[in-house]
Amino acid sequence: YQHKMKVLSLLDRATGRTRMMHVDQVSIATVTPILKANIAAEARLLTDEAVCYRYMHLHFASHDTTPHNKGVYVDPTNPAIHTN
Repeated sequence: YQHKMKVLSLLDRATGRTRMMHVDQVSIATVTPILKANIAAEARLLTDEAVCYRYMHLHFASHDTTPHNKGVYVDPTNPAIHTN
């Protein structure tokens, strides 16, 4: 996957506003500062289970994930938790 362009996309579900940016590397060290600069600490963060999001619960009010590696894209117990 190294040859692919990496794009980080942020969506505010309340307003529908999006922000996308190219990142050279997808890692905790590169993604965390971008998220902290663009998302309020009081926000509820919804992501997939990628390793780069591992410690997001330390920076935001909550962090929920959907396990794409298990073929799950919407949490069956809470349909509001999805990354589609």
